[in-house]
Amino acid sequence: MPAWPGGACPDCGDHMPANLITCQTCRALLNSELKVTFVDIPEFIPLQEVTIDEKKK
Repeated sequence: MPAWPGGACPDCGDHMPANLITCQTCRALLNSELKVTFVDIPEFIPLQEVTIDEKKK
């Protein structure tokens, strides 16, 4: 997969420097080989609170 060489964004036309993944203006993917995917967010499970007892001298 080649790196973005720089140039006009295919969606909005704004100039973008080289080596970007998404357009800084419209957030479009600059490399046509990449696809938008979604990540499942895991269920939040709070941890039990931990306390540290001070050492007795």
